[in-house]
Amino acid sequence: MAKIEGKKDDYTAIDVDNITKEQIIALARYTQLLQEENQNLKGYITQLQAQLNTARGQRAVAEHNLQQHQEKIINIKTAFDE
Repeated sequence: MAKIEGKKDDYTAIDVDNITKEQIIALARYTQLLQEENQNLKGYITQLQAQLNTARGQRAVAEHNLQQHQEKIINIKTAFDE
């Protein structure tokens, strides 16, 4: 049993015994729309994954640079510190 959207808030219950050609076409069109949306979402997820990987790489480089700079810090004591 499936439902095909007609007018707003108007659904027609269908099953194998009473499905019409128009309902089959409507189901096929809706299925195609869902497949296209799914493909678009997969592309969006792929873009987000690439951005995340880039950000992780940049963070690793920044942490490495910070660690190297922290090792080079020299403490100088002046007369004002006393």
